[in-house]
Amino acid sequence: MKRENINYLAVGTFVVVIGVLFFVLLYKITGRSDPTDEYYVYYDNVSGLKYGTAVLYEGYRVGQIELISPEQSGDGRHYKIDFNVTEGWSIPDDSVAKIVSSGLLSAVSIDIAEGLSKTMLRPGAEIGGSVQLNLFAEIGDVAADIKALLKNLNNRGTELSTEYTDLSASSLRPFIADAQTRLDRFMIKLDDSAARLQRLLGDQNQEEVASFLVNMRQASANVDGLITRSEDTRLKLNLVLENLESLVDENKDGVIQAITDLQAILDEVDDHVDAVMYHLEGSAQNMNEFSRHIRENPAALLRGQSQSEEITP
Repeated sequence: MKRENINYLAVGTFVVVIGVLFFVLLYKITGRSDPTDEYYVYYDNVSGLKYGTAVLYEGYRVGQIELISPEQSGDGRHYKIDFNVTEGWSIPDDSVAKIVSSGLLSAVSIDIAEGLSKTMLRPGAEIGGSVQLNLFAEIGDVAADIKALLKNLNNRGTELSTEYTDLSASSLRPFIADAQTRLDRFMIKLDDSAARLQRLLGDQNQEEVASFLVNMRQASANVDGLITRSEDTRLKLNLVLENLESLVDENKDGVIQAITDLQAILDEVDDHVDAVMYHLEGSAQNMNEFSRHIRENPAALLRGQSQSEEITP
């Protein structure tokens, strides 16, 4: 055989071997090297999912996505995800397949959270789905809200600035001017009051004020002495009252007897008051007659009057 044919044969064999190894490697990469079980899940949004996306079970890779097909229903459009899992892998029927991303820049995958049920899903069954929060979408929404908020704040700030300018021009400046005028008047009055106070506290007035303060201190001392004497007087009065109370207690029987006797005397006087009044009335008439006779004949006091002389009324 010619050398050229041998070279062609060697190169061709090498290419065939490399091709076979490439297809074997590709087959290994696609995850079809082992028997698998098929499952499916429904999502409303499949952002980041595609054929070959990894399917994890509590973080451990057990399969990949095989097919994504949209389906229209009465409540909107949904997406059916068909994926395979290593054959014989037990999945509780309350497990949840979540769309997750391990980091901001990491690839999206489906992670099956193991449930607590003792009943296992059969191959070909549906697994409950849950969509993870799309951080970038939420950040975009928040950024849009913040942008709208900043726009509103900017508009409100412009309105406030305009209102402040109008207020300053129409009301605030006259108010400030009036306040300044009032303040000037107050300062003038304050200066006048200070001048009067200074005159009041001059050298001569200071002596008078000092004398007044000395008199006030003396008056305060006198008041303190008066209060002390008043306290002594109060104590003495208390003592007198106590003695009087003791005296009354000791002579209570005698006082009662005196009151009884006085009552008897008053009763006796009341019984004879009519007679006494009768005699007093007669005595008063005689005194009146005697006074009249003396006025008419004063000499009668010196020479007297015979018994036979008749006194004419």
